[in-house]
Amino acid sequence: MAASSDNATTVTHELAQEVTEALVMYSEAMGLLRQESYFKAAVMLDKAVKALVAAAPLPDDAERVLMQARVALANALLAGGKINSAVRHLDVAIEALKAAGLMEDVLDAMNSLFLCKLHAGEWDEAADVSRAMGDVLDDIGAPESAVAARARGDAVAAGWPKNRIVVLVFGQGGAPDEADELEVDDALEVIRAGGGGVRIGFKYQRNRPALPAAEIFMQGFHETMAEGEYDDAAGLIELAAKIDVHNPDPHYHTGRLCLVQHDYTGAKAAFERAQELAPGWHSAQALAWLASCVADGTMTDGIYEALQELDELEDNAEDSAEAAAAYAAMAQEACEKYPLHPLVYNHLGSATYLVSRDAEAAKAHWDTALEVLGDADLDEIRGVILTSKAAALEDDDPTAWRAAMELAAHLGQNAMLTATMAKIALATDDAVKAAESAAAPDA
Repeated sequence: MAASSDNATTVTHELAQEVTEALVMYSEAMGLLRQESYFKAAVMLDKAVKALVAAAPLPDDAERVLMQARVALANALLAGGKINSAVRHLDVAIEALKAAGLMEDVLDAMNSLFLCKLHAGEWDEAADVSRAMGDVLDDIGAPESAVAARARGDAVAAGWPKNRIVVLVFGQGGAPDEADELEVDDALEVIRAGGGGVRIGFKYQRNRPALPAAEIFMQGFHETMAEGEYDDAAGLIELAAKIDVHNPDPHYHTGRLCLVQHDYTGAKAAFERAQELAPGWHSAQALAWLASCVADGTMTDGIYEALQELDELEDNAEDSAEAAAAYAAMAQEACEKYPLHPLVYNHLGSATYLVSRDAEAAKAHWDTALEVLGDADLDEIRGVILTSKAAALEDDDPTAWRAAMELAAHLGQNAMLTATMAKIALATDDAVKAAESAAAPDA
């Protein structure tokens, strides 16, 4: 009997030791997650979960850690693109957390499950998860949050989120170079409230949440590209594409890398893949066409670098008369060297108006841009030309933005940027007029 008792004590001690080690592993893994070391955290959390499962039955506090470890593991797997594995752990964790009555933890796990379904494009299932979160929120006495969760589910079922253009509104939080990303309707409210005096920009937003691990590799790509380390950049962008298979960004930037290296066939393929994942992305469409034209000899090598330089000069052209003149000179030179690309004439129109305020001469260059574009299936480039024209000539030609808006309405999905810019510009104009009217003395 004594020997049997000693043996039982030894087994209990070994189990306690395994649980203790698993709990320490869990704690260390959570530190790795906070450091955004998602892959290392996932490996460690997987070991901790397996150790705790093997040590069952567990004390209540260890059982709760097991549930939380599953959710943390799922989040690490989600961050690294392992969606199916993340869902399996979340399903188990949610049931266990519900049985334990840990409803706040249930909500955290369900939100992670919602993101998994959203990223996987399982819209109906994502909608169901969000609505189910509404039921849990009702049970814990949070009716307003419950309504919001159900509304989110209904929105997903109706087709949200969409590939779209969001508006960058600068300076709202105090720092002039920091921007809030707002949906168009929200941005319109800010513009109206500000009397039109709001600095804005535009960004293509895809319809799935980003994966943090892929974003880290993307950041590394940009840093190595800036340093001219193209081989390292290629490796980083390849990893980003493997982690987030639905993300168009790695393919778009692979195309940019190929252009810098004068691999126009590779660039064309990369930009076309970006378009498949993000229909209506104007830059991908334009650059795929450029790469195709250079690859087949229709256009001269060097056009990409010329357009990059023109974009940079345009950004600084309003700083001084010298900067404006340099922009105009480069635009004229580009038109002579690359006469088959419409955007060089687009730049010449903008530069001409900036330097001389000669609306007729500028209009002639924009008309040439549209003529060079012809009937090519490049709706967004056509929209960019019209919006550039409208932005420059809005004081001389108040119908310009209306024309851009009409084009956008006709083109639909392939002119998202045109539509957004036109809508914002018209709202800004209305806001300015309203502010001026309110400030004017009574007649």
